[in-house]
Amino acid sequence: MDLYFRRPEEFRRRYNCSFLTDDEWWNRGKPNPILGIVTMVVGLIQVVPYIPCLIVIARSKLLGFAAYKLMFYVGLSDVSCLLINSVANGILTYIGATPCPYIDYKYILGTVGIATWASQSVSVVLLALNRCIELWKPRYLLAVFDGRRTYFWIIGTLIYSSYFIIFSPGMVFSSIGYAWYFDPYLELLDKSDYSPQEVRTVLGILFLTLLGKYFDLYTNKVFIVHNSIIVVSLPLLYGLLIGTLCVKGGMTKAGNRIQKLITVQSFFICIFTLVTACTYLYMQFFPVAEAVSIAANFAWQFSNGAPALMYLIMNSTIRRGVKELILRTKSQESSYTLPSHAGVSPNFTPPRNSIGLMNLSL
Repeated sequence: MDLYFRRPEEFRRRYNCSFLTDDEWWNRGKPNPILGIVTMVVGLIQVVPYIPCLIVIARSKLLGFAAYKLMFYVGLSDVSCLLINSVANGILTYIGATPCPYIDYKYILGTVGIATWASQSVSVVLLALNRCIELWKPRYLLAVFDGRRTYFWIIGTLIYSSYFIIFSPGMVFSSIGYAWYFDPYLELLDKSDYSPQEVRTVLGILFLTLLGKYFDLYTNKVFIVHNSIIVVSLPLLYGLLIGTLCVKGGMTKAGNRIQKLITVQSFFICIFTLVTACTYLYMQFFPVAEAVSIAANFAWQFSNGAPALMYLIMNSTIRRGVKELILRTKSQESSYTLPSHAGVSPNFTPPRNSIGLMNLSL
């Protein structure tokens, strides 16, 4: 947004819609009403159960645990992301939108989408790190998420994601691939006329292609570094988490149950975020088939919506709380407390760095 508000002349130079008339831009779009409706419906199906899950977490003693503070923040980021990759994507796909006309609105919307993606993906990594620390209990890291310190991590994530809104180049939607791209002219014009870095070598040498694209006018270098870190850190942390659970949880039947359920939950939360990061990272360097870009958007959706489904399937406390919330069995004026069958007293105060969190998360 720094480019848009403080350097409007440079913004107009980079995002110039005068190459074509408005009608010519619209004619290059590919309206897809069916895909647009499916995109919106799939997203809304994931948003609807997420909201009561967040309400239950916020009203319960679960927020006393560092991991649930992070989960609540992940949920807020997820819902924000779903509004972009589901509702906005669905509408733009339905009408067959291209970057132009109205590039300003799409640029602002894309910038918000990048920031929410950065917030969500970083918080997922923090959640994995928190769970690993609670299992390993290393002396020098044991207290980093203790008490209110978790909020400092969340504030840091907010500051980090704010960078993408203020200083990072934005993305624009194109129905050519039904996805978001940093380059507004992708596959629409002969870019050799205005961007020498886009000219590929005759031999198509991989290194020169990557190098040229990295220094391209529209490439978001911070986004590339961010997604690269996500691609490396998520498999590493969740792999260590699952491996640790296999070792520590395999001694008892309760441990086996925790091991299986956490493995499934971690896999789904991790895999969709990982696929999204990998695909969008690849798309910044190489053209992809339309089916791949569509799959990347659905992976982005599921990376945001999967946690709510996992909570309802695997977390009996949240599942019962959502049921009670929907059925209005409790007074709206009273705050939600954990049911007695959850095995936690309503007056229970979570211990510092308690590994008991693993039982509550199922």
